[in-house]
Amino acid sequence: MTTTLGRPASGTGRLITLWTLSGLVALTFIGAGGAKLAGAAVMVDLFAKVGLGQWFRYVTGLLEVAAGIGLLMPRSAFYSAVLLALVMAGASTAHLTVLGTSPRRPVALFVLTGIIAYLRKPKHRQIKDQNMIAMSVIVGSTRQGRFSEQPARWILQHLQKRDGIDARLLDLRDFPMPFFDQAVSPATPGRAPYENAVVQRWTAAIAASDGFVFVTPEYNYGPSAVLKNAIDWVYPEWNRKAAAFVSYGSALGARSVQQLRETVIELQMAPVRSSVHIPVATLWAHFRGGDVDKGLAELETQAQKMIDDLLWWAMALQTARKA
Repeated sequence: MTTTLGRPASGTGRLITLWTLSGLVALTFIGAGGAKLAGAAVMVDLFAKVGLGQWFRYVTGLLEVAAGIGLLMPRSAFYSAVLLALVMAGASTAHLTVLGTSPRRPVALFVLTGIIAYLRKPKHRQIKDQNMIAMSVIVGSTRQGRFSEQPARWILQHLQKRDGIDARLLDLRDFPMPFFDQAVSPATPGRAPYENAVVQRWTAAIAASDGFVFVTPEYNYGPSAVLKNAIDWVYPEWNRKAAAFVSYGSALGARSVQQLRETVIELQMAPVRSSVHIPVATLWAHFRGGDVDKGLAELETQAQKMIDDLLWWAMALQTARKA
């Protein structure tokens, strides 16, 4: 949970205070602006003394009425408050330098509109940080001379180009876990954390992620044993998160992906329909020292489609988990 410094603890109390303040200030400006537009004698005399011309009275009146109404609309309240604060700053200066009178009223309104502007200031950056989507690309092979690292880094680069995405690489070589041998399964409610330090680190990495791209080879009609083992060490941390697949090997790795889809569904994940299946020619280019990048570039359309689908589901599920 995140908190914002300087804000009341009670969201309801803050909201009531903000709307009450905004309503009173809005009525004040709408009334004053209306008097200017209606040509009230006191307003006509005031602008005549300032020497700005009656046209300026009409402009100021329109601004005050429009911005006063804008204070009552959340989307425009911040900008309306800033505009009215500027108007009051000018009015305060006029009272002091031209009229020689006390600027108490415009100063008070300047302070109040400043408070409203502060309370209504856009939180775009804060919201973006709070809603940052953490995406992990899992390198599903640890064998010598492996191919999987190249498409994994390729997908990672695409994810890193997207706004609001914190993309990272989870290389199973960095998580040398033993084969699962525990008496209690990871799905057991209330179980104690596993003692293996690597497993704990792996579990934390999964917990910190909102979605995953599994880069998987196909070995004997299925995924690699090291990938399946890594999946099996974790359960609740996978739940209600999105998954996508990049595959290669026999039949372009499609059979490996099919098995993984069934596995992640059992883990209460949401596998997206779109995936990237890398042709055998690109795989052979890796082993023969050819141009792998060229082969991957030919899959740009499929990759973008998959990432679009994955991010949609990741964001939707992140919102649902927070609700």
